[in-house]
Amino acid sequence: MDNLNELLKELKTLVGGEGEENRRRFSEILKELETRKDEPQVQEALSAFVASGVDEMKQDIATLRQQIEEEDYKLIPISYIAKKYFGKSASWLYQRINGNKVGGRQYTLNEEQKATFNAALQDIADRIRSFSIA
Repeated sequence: MDNLNELLKELKTLVGGEGEENRRRFSEILKELETRKDEPQVQEALSAFVASGVDEMKQDIATLRQQIEEEDYKLIPISYIAKKYFGKSASWLYQRINGNKVGGRQYTLNEEQKATFNAALQDIADRIRSFSIA
């Protein structure tokens, strides 16, 4: 069971991640879990894992929506953040911020991406703070 918990903990860190190594390890863990899917403890742990992930996604989306009022949302340069900090399109970032379904799967920002987004907002805020009219 400890091995199972460790695998699920690692899987959580890999969800939504990018890169070849991330995808390779993600696939390895899924294959391992697939071989053990008939074990009752694995079924229970996977059900709890998925339910927890869905709850976290819902909470993250609700928190973002509470923090960003419509007017404030217009102030955030999503396109700039997407390109400069993520190397992605604005629609990619909008999908994750809003928790949109793409190809039947709901996407949100993973922990690393949340940290990047927060750092981007702080960087932009610091840059704006440094502006002044002499």
